[in-house]
Amino acid sequence: EKFMNLPLKESISLFEAEIISNVLKKTEGKIDAACEQLGLAKTTLYEKVKRYGINSKQMSQKED
Repeated sequence: EKFMNLPLKESISLFEAEIISNVLKKTEGKIDAACEQLGLAKTTLYEKVKRYGINSKQMSQKED
């Protein structure tokens, strides 16, 4: 697995970033819907998106 050879703290951060990114893609970048799915407050999600460098605006663009 991709997280096996990393320190625990780094593995958790990468895993969390991946989950947030996947949920934002699934909700087409809709923050309110992502917050509801993740069980996070809006401010918490915004902090995590910023921390992990996730571009939520790109998530709202449909792929052709």
